[in-house]
Amino acid sequence: MTFAIETRRLCRAFGDITAVDGLNLAVPEGSVFGFLGPNGAGKTTTIRMLLGLIAPQSGEILLNGCNLTRNRSGALSGVGAIVESPALYPNLTGREILTLAARLSGRPVKQGIEALERVSLVDAMDRKVSGYSLGMRQRLALARAMMGSPRLLILDEPTNGLDPAGIADMRALICSLPSTLGATVFLSSHLLSEIEQMATHCALLDRGRLVFQDRLEKLSSAAPSVLLIETDRPEALVQRFLDQNVLAEREADQVRIHLSLSREERQALVNALIEDGIGVSGLREQKPTLESLFLKLTGEGRGLPQ
Repeated sequence: MTFAIETRRLCRAFGDITAVDGLNLAVPEGSVFGFLGPNGAGKTTTIRMLLGLIAPQSGEILLNGCNLTRNRSGALSGVGAIVESPALYPNLTGREILTLAARLSGRPVKQGIEALERVSLVDAMDRKVSGYSLGMRQRLALARAMMGSPRLLILDEPTNGLDPAGIADMRALICSLPSTLGATVFLSSHLLSEIEQMATHCALLDRGRLVFQDRLEKLSSAAPSVLLIETDRPEALVQRFLDQNVLAEREADQVRIHLSLSREERQALVNALIEDGIGVSGLREQKPTLESLFLKLTGEGRGLPQ
């Protein structure tokens, strides 16, 4: 497997505070890679190091196989980025902003128009940016980052502040980039539900340290499913499971048990309960959410992004 981003024992401290502590990232080429962590986890510091905006105190960074320290221009030549709130000149049009960006980077002006086409802004490219919605500005910033068809896009909170329609548009656009642009997308976000809908892989950072890194489905398998059983005797059912060393909790007329069972095993459980005089009016499986897994891996209630 080849990687668009590799970091090896990456460290950065600010005074007595260690922001990034021995970080080993491996971002597969062609993936949409979600980069998650509570506030203060070290995500922004990591992104700034990946883009050469600040230097690591130790460790290595490889972008598309090129060492950032030894060959900064070569490593960053195939990278486009949106970092925090993108700066856009409100009195210029979308076309003028991308024309200026193309000239400053030595690229053909036509690449700006091609990027505007990719983000569906051609019809608005001759309007001043001051008249753009927030979603349109985010798409314009993404178009600027996409100029030259970079192999790697690093996007810091690209859906931040957008309304639901804008989030849906940006989500669809980001998910399409590996196939339409041939790019790997490294996506930092505090919206766990958005990462769940966009990413193929993810990493979780907590207090500067990596606590998980793999395909998204591997994260889901880190915790068992939950069964919700509707019953006429919830207290008796809770006690039955506790006697069997199975975690069970009452929620009104439901009992929540932390147990993964096949369909056949669930049916056998219902039959056994009915034989024991415990009525069951409903049973459903509840898959673990990314939020619940995040809490499990980073410490319940501490700094969970909302």
